[in-house]
Amino acid sequence: MENNYKYPIIADNYYELLGFKPFCIINTDELNNAFEERYKYWKLLISPENMIDKSAAMDELFKARKTLLNTEEKKRYDILLRRRLYSLLSNIADLMLKLLLESGNKFGLTEEEIQETINNCLKRELTTKFKSK
Repeated sequence: MENNYKYPIIADNYYELLGFKPFCIINTDELNNAFEERYKYWKLLISPENMIDKSAAMDELFKARKTLLNTEEKKRYDILLRRRLYSLLSNIADLMLKLLLESGNKFGLTEEEIQETINNCLKRELTTKFKSK
């Protein structure tokens, strides 16, 4: 089933749930406006007929707002989110290295050169995707 919702009910993190880039600086008004838009939208959308657990979706929305509004909670959340993202990217880099080496390394690169190239690509991706506003 394709998700054609105006605001996604499921997101990878609190920032995306509320429509922001991860780790960006959000002022209180922006955050509250994003929360209100989603809350009103989901309240109308979510019903027993479409089989979505309303309380779980709303709880996640409230937790996202509470966490991102509280400076200390946001710092802790950002640390955990960064760790999760770096771990995921590290796994992707390891898999890319393995695939390149198993494919016969048609480029004639050393393992260290391949690893450096992969790391540079991942760093570039991290800095462009997760840059603050």
